Amino acid sequence: MNKYILAIESSCDDSCVCVMDLEYNIKYEKNISQIDLHNEYGGVVPELASRSHLQYLQIILKDLAKTIDIKDIVAVSPTFAPGLIGGLLTAVGISKGICQMHGKKFIPIHHLQGHLESINIGKNDHTPYPNLTLLVSGGHCQFIYAKTFGEYEIIGKTIDDSVGEAFDKCGKTIGLRYPAGPEIEKHAINGENIDEIGRPMTEKTMNFSFSGFKTNVLNFVNKNREKLNDPIFFKNICHTIQSRLSENLGYKTRLAIDFVNKKYGKFDNFILCGGVSANQTIIKNMQNICQDYDIKLNHPPLKYSMDNAAMIAVAGVKNFKLGNYSNLDIAPQNRFNIQDLVSFYQTSINQKSTK
Repeated sequence: MNKYILAIESSCDDSCVCVMDLEYNIKYEKNISQIDLHNEYGGVVPELASRSHLQYLQIILKDLAKTIDIKDIVAVSPTFAPGLIGGLLTAVGISKGICQMHGKKFIPIHHLQGHLESINIGKNDHTPYPNLTLLVSGGHCQFIYAKTFGEYEIIGKTIDDSVGEAFDKCGKTIGLRYPAGPEIEKHAINGENIDEIGRPMTEKTMNFSFSGFKTNVLNFVNKNREKLNDPIFFKNICHTIQSRLSENLGYKTRLAIDFVNKKYGKFDNFILCGGVSANQTIIKNMQNICQDYDIKLNHPPLKYSMDNAAMIAVAGVKNFKLGNYSNLDIAPQNRFNIQDLVSFYQTSINQKSTK
């Protein structure tokens, strides 16, 4: 009998399913994006997202049943936190139903733990611990120090908006569609910085703040809106937005590396993950920083930098091997600090799934 983990990710606007064996080989994978649905609104509409997840996940699971026998599934791992509550409820509810009906183990996964494991998709030689991660996405921007799998410390985070949101909102200000990050990157090539556009918070702290920068861009554009049709002017705005955000991430990363080296000692692996980690300017900046500190930069390929179920499956396999499975009482949560996973495991995990 084969032993597979079924993973379901629906914390935002992508409906994703993956089946992975216990050696981390992907046996099935399918995603349905909702970008076209949310484009006209300039961002994700939670109610539309949750209704679409219910529809799309059923389509994917019917397709899955054509190639994967339910008897070979030993556990189901949905994302249970954090995220949009409607999407989380959908994946967790479907997963509980499968576990209840077929007697499978239930392994709820933290979305950010999935992102931390995205660099290990398709690998047997996983990135060793301890390591430091910069997680950058549409909903998150934080430094996470991982002592070991499941034991994390947040040493810096945004006090308002994520860097991904800064890309998207600045992009909306200059007329780009959601998600704006890839479009800004494309238009930024060969551009120059505009001195009038200031920088995000530069205080000597590992925390981030991007709300002031968004306002700065908005005010500048409002004063110069008639110039947006000038290709060179538009290119320079995109270049400035990307440059300012990349430089800020780099500045904060140096502070975080220095902090970890001083508190815990030198480490060998730095991880850049989340949707914004696909930006090539940011990757190059991080490569230079890691080279300066003689540490290895790890980042997922573009396909797995965005939300996906394969990263949830990797975390699911690791938790399965540790015996970290739960009863069916676990409820999805739109907010859940990754630092609390240890206590979560101790109080809620290691209970047999209802059969």
